Amino acid sequence: RQTSGQYQRRVHGRALCSVLCFYNTSAHLKKNMDLDAEVTYVPANEIRHIDMLNAAVIIPDRLFFMVAKSRPKKNDKSAAGGSIKRQFFTIDKTMRYEPFFMDFGPLNLASLYKFCIFLNNKLYDQDITNGEMWYCTSHNAKSIANASVLIGAYQVLCLRRSPTEAFDAIFVIARWAAPFRDPSMGKSSFDCTVEHCIYAIYRAELDSFLNLVRFNLNKYEYYSQVECGDFNIMIPGKFIAFAGPSSTNIDTLA
Repeated sequence: RQTSGQYQRRVHGRALCSVLCFYNTSAHLKKNMDLDAEVTYVPANEIRHIDMLNAAVIIPDRLFFMVAKSRPKKNDKSAAGGSIKRQFFTIDKTMRYEPFFMDFGPLNLASLYKFCIFLNNKLYDQDITNGEMWYCTSHNAKSIANASVLIGAYQVLCLRRSPTEAFDAIFVIARWAAPFRDPSMGKSSFDCTVEHCIYAIYRAELDSFLNLVRFNLNKYEYYSQVECGDFNIMIPGKFIAFAGPSSTNIDTLA
């Protein structure tokens, strides 16, 4: 068993490694993109202080992941007080998943890319170098699932953490996430969890299926449109997946 001192050194060592990896990755990922429209900033007086106490720490003193359950009834119970500069933001209403039937996520690679670039740019911003970023999601199992995948994948792709380390960091919140399912009408035969998705992102990058530095956002979003093919590249240069082609634009199953 580890002593308290050994445990503290391991935690702080991992945190320092994550910060160093973040700045190294940020230098390559920093893009001149204004992505503020992709998120919603939440005023500090709408965040309960008690919810902050239950947050997951992603980067100590810099980045946190929390569930905002409700608005505080009194201002002194909110996050508005104190001298620390804080920014609260959410993607619940801006990055949407378009369901086929009973499916609800996870969000596509375009959303993941925008999230990573946005967060990197904010954390790299000298104006809030000494401030804190708080990533919020609503008290809803589906919202928690989608939000958890993004912040989990961010850790793998930008902080260079293992899938296990990334999931452990958000477990306190991700444990309440609803499992993802296939887009069918009946009962789901397999539950895809947040942990599965984080590991999938890790393998996708490991096998060179995903590379944020070379990711072409415009091309991805163009081909994701129905009128432009609605396909996804599964194996670069070899295999794509898309809806069955048709000689007409009429849905015969309607």
